[in-house]
Amino acid sequence: MEVAIFLLLFSLLAITGLKADDTGDADINKYKLQKLSIVGLKTKQSSTFEEGDIDYSSQNAADGDTENGIAITDLEGNPAWSVYLQGEHCIGKVTLYNRADCCSDRLKMATVRAGVSNIPNRNERCGIQVAEHVAQERGGVIDVYCDPPLLATKVSVVLPLKQHLQLMEVMVEEYPLQRCHRPQRRVSILQETKEQSSTFDKMHPARVAGDGYILTLHKQGFAFTGYDSNPWWKVTLSREHCISKVTLYNRIDCCSDRLAGAVVRAGLSPDIHSNAQCGSPITAGQASHLGGILDVYCGPPLRALYVSVDIPDTEEHLQLREVEIEELKVNPCESDERDLSIIDRPTQQSSDYDERYSSDRAADGNRDPQWFKHYRCTHTKYEDDPWWMVNLQGEHCISRVVLLNRGDCCSERLENAVVRAGTSADIHDNPQCGDKVSSDMAAPIGGTIEFVCDPPLVARYISVDIPSDRRSFLQLCEVTVKELITKDACGEAPEPTEHVPVTEQNPKKVIQEPEPKEPVEEPNQKEVIKEPEPIEPVEDQNPKKVIKEPEPMEPVEDLNQKKVLAGPKKVIKEPKQQEPVEEHNPKIVIKEPEPQEPVKERFPKKVGGWVKIQEDAPRGEGP
Repeated sequence: MEVAIFLLLFSLLAITGLKADDTGDADINKYKLQKLSIVGLKTKQSSTFEEGDIDYSSQNAADGDTENGIAITDLEGNPAWSVYLQGEHCIGKVTLYNRADCCSDRLKMATVRAGVSNIPNRNERCGIQVAEHVAQERGGVIDVYCDPPLLATKVSVVLPLKQHLQLMEVMVEEYPLQRCHRPQRRVSILQETKEQSSTFDKMHPARVAGDGYILTLHKQGFAFTGYDSNPWWKVTLSREHCISKVTLYNRIDCCSDRLAGAVVRAGLSPDIHSNAQCGSPITAGQASHLGGILDVYCGPPLRALYVSVDIPDTEEHLQLREVEIEELKVNPCESDERDLSIIDRPTQQSSDYDERYSSDRAADGNRDPQWFKHYRCTHTKYEDDPWWMVNLQGEHCISRVVLLNRGDCCSERLENAVVRAGTSADIHDNPQCGDKVSSDMAAPIGGTIEFVCDPPLVARYISVDIPSDRRSFLQLCEVTVKELITKDACGEAPEPTEHVPVTEQNPKKVIQEPEPKEPVEEPNQKEVIKEPEPIEPVEDQNPKKVIKEPEPMEPVEDLNQKKVLAGPKKVIKEPKQQEPVEEHNPKIVIKEPEPQEPVKERFPKKVGGWVKIQEDAPRGEGP
């Protein structure tokens, strides 16, 4: 009898444990992409090219055969191909197989759209358009990632010009449906009325900045005013929305600096200057990047019928490649959670790969994930336990943190990364927010990874690190933060974990509150000083063309470097005394033992709390 009771209890415990494990995997599984078969589903294209007895019908692009058969439309304006899904799906990735025998460049500027409308151009854009250099490869395999994922019953490929649309095959991958149920959603402005203060010429009307296309041509593809005093652009929404974020796409060929000082406004008045400002004005640093993607967060969210962009108190051209708007869909404008801007807050990281990839790149409001091409992401050296940190300059109740991963290659390097938030300047003393990054979460190139702090955490410092017994890079293209504003949402701040006071033996973990300073122009990015010893992996210079999934390559380690990791905290040996030189990042002030006359030679590289002038290194491949 006792044996039977024991076996029964053991069985119940085993079942309970199994259920707990299954529940624990739910959050991880929602980040897993799964193939969605479209073979046999209904397809349609705007027209069908006819030549002899050869079949060029739409079904050829959804038959599962990537080598035979092709769907081709007539030579026409805005050709389109679509597949009708059975029910709603959370679309995360669409792969296009280009023509292999000739004419592959015809796929240039192709755009993937996904949504619930039967009209392709009314659905949201998935990822970015096919670039010209990507389309040139015959037989190329082009992966397009939907970030954020899109709830859809229909997936389409459209060309915003007069051309044949030709597709060897289209493949679709999806996330579990719950991932598309987000508290924020994009507001479609495709059919809404757009206006601007004036129009430079008939090729640059206001409507171009809300047509859903991100064109890169000089003579079209962006709204462009005349040289106006206080130039503006405005969209009138068909109903009230609770606006939480507005994204501006800057001009890509030249003159991006014209957007400096631009202000986003949202409200209920048709007079744009009567509406509240959303976020901060665009800084000169943000506007300096050609083709920049600039997020402006409304904190708190704003109830609006009108969203506008203007450049106050100046005479200038206003030029906008595209404007995207997001709203809160749960408890509109009454949410207890809001975006916490970290733009221009002091940042720091364990090391800089070189001066182009400094820590402030992850907190500049620019969401362009093209690391190698545009130098808009952070990148540490190849080292033990690399980390990045931002000082919020005050305590906040942190509810979630979102990381934007690298968009050209090597996204898997973020695997095992953890986010921490707390009141200690020593990142390892602060509690962890959410789970560590799994391989599935790190896989999407240019993907976003969300960490939910449960319970919310009182924090002055937020950090990202990769705790490991092997060396790695840490690379972040943007970090965004949300906080709770409800009174006592976080309760009282926990006492920091006891630890040995930080001294000069560990200079990386000593941060002073910096004095406010005027922004300093970035150093000349054309000068590239490389790491002389470590041999870095050669990366794909054309990451958007994906022929085969490459095996991850581990960089060659520098045999002269030793790991100094012992336990959860790093002990860094005191570097040899050298003359300190002037820091190029005024946001981070590191205590120097005895300040001396700064040396202004070449671009310095930080080593711990000191700065070391490196010898000229050979110039060549990037990391």
